[in-house]
Amino acid sequence: MHFCYSPTRYRPTSHDIARLYNAHETRWGLPGMIGSIDCTHVVWRMCLTSLRAQFMRGDHQYPTIMMEAVVSNDLWFWHAYCGPAGSNNDINVLNQSPLFNNEMHGTALKCPFHVNVREYKRGYYLADGIYPTWSVFVKSFPFPADPKEKMFKKVQESARKDVERGFGVLKSKWGIINRLQRSRKRQKTKCGLCMYHIAQYDFKARRKCNLTQLRDGPSNQ
Repeated sequence: MHFCYSPTRYRPTSHDIARLYNAHETRWGLPGMIGSIDCTHVVWRMCLTSLRAQFMRGDHQYPTIMMEAVVSNDLWFWHAYCGPAGSNNDINVLNQSPLFNNEMHGTALKCPFHVNVREYKRGYYLADGIYPTWSVFVKSFPFPADPKEKMFKKVQESARKDVERGFGVLKSKWGIINRLQRSRKRQKTKCGLCMYHIAQYDFKARRKCNLTQLRDGPSNQ
């Protein structure tokens, strides 16, 4: 499991995106797929009384903080945005998220892919039905009638479970989603999540570097 919180420092390079294209096409048969996007609720049991109404939602027992993430098939969290109140929905969180800042500023990487001899400039994300109808979001058919539509719906929903699986591993393996929320300070909670994500990424990077050195030997250092 890998984490990259910073929207500028740890964004995927063109080489990373090419590897994501290849991995997702091999695994799911979906060329041009960058990852799956979704939001989850982080329980904030020690929320201040003055903020409780803002962070409460009817389908949750405790106040929550929203977390948006983009996850690949190997559980790489290369985008994680945490902080909006739990009373928001996925669209509200997307409007606050820095995910598409590079596209807005015209500095996004151009990583084309081809489907049926047609070139597309950038990849896409798998999303559920609540997300807006943008070309960057690929959603399943709500009422498929054609056999091809039924097959695509099955593949899309299966591939989109990567992000759900990532949230499940995040909550069960480390218990980070529950334990960090004992803090009463919202800013401290956000900093805790961010520091944990960056620490996990640095740990994986150092471990990969050490394994490379052991494999190549001291002559190539």
